[in-house]
Amino acid sequence: MRVVPIKEIKWPRVEINDVSSIAVILASEEYAACIEFFTHNAATQRSLVSPNLQALLYCLIRNMNPRHVFEIGTYRAGSSEAICRALHDNESGTLHTADPFGGRTVPPIIAAWPAPLQKRARFYPVNSMDFFVRMRDCNISPELIFIDGDHDYEFAAFDIESAARLIRPGGLIFVDNINQAGPYFALKDFLVRNPSWQSQNPLFGPYRPGLAYDNERTGIINTDSGVLRAPVWLSVNERLVTRGQIQRSDPRIRGIRLIVGKAASGTVHTQCVLRVFADELTEAFGQGSTDLTDAFGEIVVPLDEPLSGRVVGEIQKVTVEPWVSWSGSSPLQLLGEPVVY
Repeated sequence: MRVVPIKEIKWPRVEINDVSSIAVILASEEYAACIEFFTHNAATQRSLVSPNLQALLYCLIRNMNPRHVFEIGTYRAGSSEAICRALHDNESGTLHTADPFGGRTVPPIIAAWPAPLQKRARFYPVNSMDFFVRMRDCNISPELIFIDGDHDYEFAAFDIESAARLIRPGGLIFVDNINQAGPYFALKDFLVRNPSWQSQNPLFGPYRPGLAYDNERTGIINTDSGVLRAPVWLSVNERLVTRGQIQRSDPRIRGIRLIVGKAASGTVHTQCVLRVFADELTEAFGQGSTDLTDAFGEIVVPLDEPLSGRVVGEIQKVTVEPWVSWSGSSPLQLLGEPVVY
């Protein structure tokens, strides 16, 4: 297998402040030169994505300088190589890429890369559910996620929702194959449920009735990807929200801490579900609420009564699932997710 040696790749320097920054990249001379490199890169022959998309991922990663990148659907590691070239050139960052069908094919491909690229990649021969659970348990939050897994609606919807839970504020999620109905409607429905997320033309086009397959749904030339940008704020309203279960060592909880980014008045409500995995699984529930007046910065929401999980035998794992809702005239804007104490 031929692998192009590590060499300098041109890329445009832009400020990644929202998804409109992608349009600046697409119009640049450096992006055109980057496409030229990936067009002639040997990995393109074993990739299911175009040189244009590989070049865009490379340029974004060079500008974002992420600590972690996720990829759902490794296939023959063509896009994985492009991502790792960017991470290597940044001199930091790790790609975590998962594919349940790549256990025999992917490791030999990565082993053929130059050593500096190999050390940037972590391959997981598991499905996306196992992968996201593992990343959550390891407390790994990426700045960019590339979703190119199963294209059925239900699988694509799961991958998008799971990615949204873990991605860092302001991060980017690429959803590939939106020319197909499954990923397209999964992305479209996600935006309806999460209006604080950004997706703007030409990156995500309208539905043309009757077309399950439509190559005109994206404005990124020679790709079929849609792009989402996570909000910088975690917006909370009357509907309860959670970022899922959090592992902890102590089977006791007193409450949660929040960092309010914009002054707010109203009432914040929380409920925590404490689970102790031992010889028996035990659960405990607690709740609390706090009235706020022009609150800003760190606030504490204690539970009405501290929680203490019942332990039966030797503890294997302890998790807490914090839920938060808000009653106020406008949504509560948080910097980061709730912290359990």
